[in-house]
Amino acid sequence: MPIYMDRHEMEGATAKAVADAHQKDLKLQEKYGIKLMTYWFDESRGSAFCLIDAPAKEKVRQLHEEAHGSIPHKIVEVNPETVEAFLGRIEDPGPSAAGAHATAGKTHVDSAFRTVMFTDMKDSTAITTRLGDREAIELFRTHNVGSPDDLQVPELFEAFEEAKRAGKVSHLGLSGHTGGMQACLNAATRDERFEVFLTKYDFASYPDQREIIQRAAQRGVGTI
Repeated sequence: MPIYMDRHEMEGATAKAVADAHQKDLKLQEKYGIKLMTYWFDESRGSAFCLIDAPAKEKVRQLHEEAHGSIPHKIVEVNPETVEAFLGRIEDPGPSAAGAHATAGKTHVDSAFRTVMFTDMKDSTAITTRLGDREAIELFRTHNVGSPDDLQVPELFEAFEEAKRAGKVSHLGLSGHTGGMQACLNAATRDERFEVFLTKYDFASYPDQREIIQRAAQRGVGTI
C-alpha cells in the first residue's frame, strides 16, 4: 500500500494530547485497513505529522475523524526511505509499559522539522562548464557506508564503470563516519577497485586506523 504523511495544524495542543490522539488512532487502524507507523509533533509551531501505511488518502481522513476529530489539513504520498533519511525513523520509538510514546512517565516529543545543511564548491557549475565533467568530477564514491556488505553492491560498480567509460569520472571511493567504518576500510583496502577513502580521523573509534591507512597508502589509495 502507499505510504502517506499527513499534517495537522493543532495550535495550543500539548505533546500529551497529541500522544493520546495517536493512541486513539491505533485502536481504530485495523477497522480502516491502516497501519499507523509513527508521528512527530512540533509543539512550538502547533504542527503534528503522521506517517501512515494506508490504501487511500480518504481512509486516513476517516480514521482521524472517528478517532478524535482532528482531520489532517494535508495528506501527501511519500517515499519511506526518504522520510527515514531526513527524519531518522519511520516507526514509533521503543515501546514501554505506558505505551509507545511514553517513557518513564514522560510523553515522547519529536519535531518533524530538521535543519538540512547543503554544501557546494564555489563556482562548481562554472568549473564543470569550463573543464568538462571528467575534469570537474574525478571521484565517484559511495557515501555513508556502515559495513563491508555496503561495498559489495553490483549496481555501484556497474554505475561507476558506465560513468568511467563515458569519461565522466576517474576514481572510485567511499566515505562514512559510523562505528563500522573500520571494517569497511579494511575490506576496501583489500578490494583493488577502491582508490579513495573519505573518513574521520578518530583513533578512539577506530584503533587500527593508522595501520589501515598505511596499508592503503602502500596500495596507492588516497585518504581524505
